[in-house]
Amino acid sequence: MIHPPKRSGTKPRANHSWAHWFNENRLHSSIGDLTPVEKENEYYRENNPQRQPALGELALHETRALRREWRSALP
Repeated sequence: MIHPPKRSGTKPRANHSWAHWFNENRLHSSIGDLTPVEKENEYYRENNPQRQPALGELALHETRALRREWRSALP
């Protein structure tokens, strides 16, 4: 993480704004002209893909809820 340069007479808010822009909003040519946030999101999307249920298949949370209902309905 880059920290803003320390200059005498500058306001902390201006330094914070600069550091926020530098770390989160500026485009980096070394990562395909993406912002660091976009690159991080892309990384996690590619390395932790969540399996999507097939059409008509219940999602995991729906399956768990049905199991609880079934168990509670058993004698």
